[in-house]
Amino acid sequence: MSAEKEPPVARLWIAAALAAALAALLIWRWHDLQVNRFSHFSDKAQKNQILLLPMEPARGRIFDRRGRELAGNEIAFALEVDSDFAAEVLGKMDALSQVVAVGGGARKKLREAKKSSVYKGRIVLREQLNEEEISSFLQWQFLFPEILLEAELVRRYPLDSFAAHVIGHVGRLSERDLKALKERGEKKGYRGAKFIGKTGVEKAGEKALRGNLGVQEAQVDAHGRKLARRVRKAPGRGRDIYLTLDYELQTFAEKRLAGQNGAAVLLNAKTGAVLALASSPRFDINMFTFGVSQKNWSALNESEGKPLIHRAIYGQYAPGSTIKPFFALAALHRGWRDLDYKYVSRGFFELSPKHRYHDWKKGGHGETGIAKSITRSVNSFYYQLGHDVGINAMHRGLAVFGFGNPTNIGLDNEKGGVLPSEQWKEKTLGEKWYPGDTIAASVGQGYFQVTPLQMARAMAAVASGVLPRPHVVSGLEQPGEKMQFAPEHLQAVREAMEAVTKPGGTAPRVGKDAEYSIAGKTGTAQVSKLRLDEKGERIKNENLPKKLRDHAWFVGYAPADAPEVAVAVLVENGGSGGKTAGPVARELLDLYFALKKENPADDTVTVIPARFVIPARFVISARFVIPAKAGIHNNAQLAANCGRGDGGGCVDSRFRGNDKLSDA
Repeated sequence: MSAEKEPPVARLWIAAALAAALAALLIWRWHDLQVNRFSHFSDKAQKNQILLLPMEPARGRIFDRRGRELAGNEIAFALEVDSDFAAEVLGKMDALSQVVAVGGGARKKLREAKKSSVYKGRIVLREQLNEEEISSFLQWQFLFPEILLEAELVRRYPLDSFAAHVIGHVGRLSERDLKALKERGEKKGYRGAKFIGKTGVEKAGEKALRGNLGVQEAQVDAHGRKLARRVRKAPGRGRDIYLTLDYELQTFAEKRLAGQNGAAVLLNAKTGAVLALASSPRFDINMFTFGVSQKNWSALNESEGKPLIHRAIYGQYAPGSTIKPFFALAALHRGWRDLDYKYVSRGFFELSPKHRYHDWKKGGHGETGIAKSITRSVNSFYYQLGHDVGINAMHRGLAVFGFGNPTNIGLDNEKGGVLPSEQWKEKTLGEKWYPGDTIAASVGQGYFQVTPLQMARAMAAVASGVLPRPHVVSGLEQPGEKMQFAPEHLQAVREAMEAVTKPGGTAPRVGKDAEYSIAGKTGTAQVSKLRLDEKGERIKNENLPKKLRDHAWFVGYAPADAPEVAVAVLVENGGSGGKTAGPVARELLDLYFALKKENPADDTVTVIPARFVIPARFVISARFVIPAKAGIHNNAQLAANCGRGDGGGCVDSRFRGNDKLSDA
């Protein structure tokens, strides 16, 4: 043994010391992880096992003024899969199709999810499963562990096309919606949301109807599949909205206009509360909830009647002779004419030897004052008036009735019409204003355009002396603008309008045998230039192709001596206002007063309780019971939204009221 070599005992002590040090380090580390930092890692492990997911609230319902439900919620079932399992599910689509019918769009989404993150998150394979399909999937669900059968709340419109343009509809959240929400700083409130109000009251009342998101804990397995869920914070249900619309009046107006293109408006002449706001043709709003099919979308857009257009607030039409009472009142107020003024109607107004503008009555109406110009609708009286004052003065005089601006009723896509002026034509068309333009505008033709709602509102101003603010949501009444007309001027125009509906006026059939007095004005708005036959005679309106016939107007209010409601009816290509639009207005007024007689307290809103309540166990019928652990997710969310304490009134989409939902 060499003297320089260390003894074996020394090396053993060194090795033992190193081993002891390493053991001490391991013990310290174990203590640090298991004792000192136990809470930290326990929380992290819990977070890895539990996901916090948003819970979409039950949307508030929409009712008419008497409490009839117009929009509610129902339970629908869908097959969904997380995009992480797109490849696995894509390989099982043929097998899945043998169990539940699945369209080609699902395969396309899965293929896209495999290639990119376009469909990152939840992919909907099939929506609105019926009872048989749910049973079939539950039976074979073990073959498709990646696919979830999800229960969700969706919008339901029980009256289908009733007030479709006013109620509007919800639809799937789109990229455009999310971008708009982000710009308004509201995107956070839509985490996990599927639907949003797209049009009408559904859009205008989105903040109230939407409610507040809840939170649920979802337990996941090693593959990210959600195994169980528990409510941490129940969602706050959206607020219900009551409309000013009256179901009976709206229904009548819609049925009366069926088969024609047009609109009808009935509103409270003092408050501006809209009782009927009908547009024809209509469409079924339910088709938009899950996204309208290409076939239906094409049919709606290619239909000659253009049912998606809300003619009452979006349609813009020449007012024709219905503008005369307003022009007459403006003339009296501004001193352009007085109550003693007389004009001799010879049957035409001559702007120049080559430009003659005719009355509807050949030979003229003779001596004509303010009252007769309205009652007999004397065109030449207004030709002369317009020529005397000019278009800019006419513009100022008529602007006080709200023409040229939206009424701000609160619905999307409202148009403001056109109240022409020299400046308007120059700015809009880049053209000079001509004297002939003024002549046309003086009888509501040419560039002049209004909406039916504007006409009803302006009528209400004449009736009550206040220009009201139209509204369709109860509780949103705002003070109107008091008109600054002399009482004697208002009275003169009102009496002339009442005479319109009596013998000698242009609409005697409107007032015939009425139990109340009616003030009104007819109008026929030309759609095309005058058509002449081979003899140079004007072709009668009824002999023209329908699309070239005049639009028919009737506007008015009742009772004439104590106004309550104002009305406006427009029938496209209807011809004579007194023969076509007038009867619709009369029948609508008749119904209003009949309903009032039956129910004098007609402003009372009666809440109709929810018909169906879904308990936590989802007992859908005696034949078909889905227990809480049958593979359907979001039970806790739906129970929170539809439970008795909430009063959400959710209805199962597969029965639509045919089978009552019962408690477990």
